[in-house]
Amino acid sequence: MITVGLTGGIATGKSAVSAILGTKAGVVLVDADQISRDVCAVGTFGLGKVIDRFGTEFRSADGTLDRRALGALVVDDKSARNDLEAILHPLIASSITEKMTAARESRAVMYVVEAALMVETGSFTQYDLLLVVTCEYDIQLRRLMRREGIDEQTAKKWIGTQLPLAKKSELADHVIEN
Repeated sequence: MITVGLTGGIATGKSAVSAILGTKAGVVLVDADQISRDVCAVGTFGLGKVIDRFGTEFRSADGTLDRRALGALVVDDKSARNDLEAILHPLIASSITEKMTAARESRAVMYVVEAALMVETGSFTQYDLLLVVTCEYDIQLRRLMRREGIDEQTAKKWIGTQLPLAKKSELADHVIEN
């Protein structure tokens, strides 16, 4: 089984590339963003740790994590972002490893992990190939603003929290210009 790390910046089109790869027989897709939501679901250890660190004001009335409020905090506060990543990244990595083991046992042909921060965390080194999805900055900015319903300044802050696409591309086995 070949393992593939699929990354790029926020709103560059990673999910679109992942969807195309997912149409192929024998390909197992894993979305780190979905795992992040899963490890912070109601009643999970992850949600408990996040609430312990950041406070109950980040829990919605229905008990779920208020991701928008937490996002607003961590985009402006690097220390808070580092704390959040320290809680979530080990949980996400463990889940990805479990899913990879299951994929090997199922005799999958290809295992693809889609994760925006793969280069930043160094986890890209555990895959056979690294694919980096890029797009023009203006397109990325417009996509992010539309998708999240945020203003330009906030979108620029979010993009600025990630490693520049050119740096990620330098490490790639293949770059997909979207």
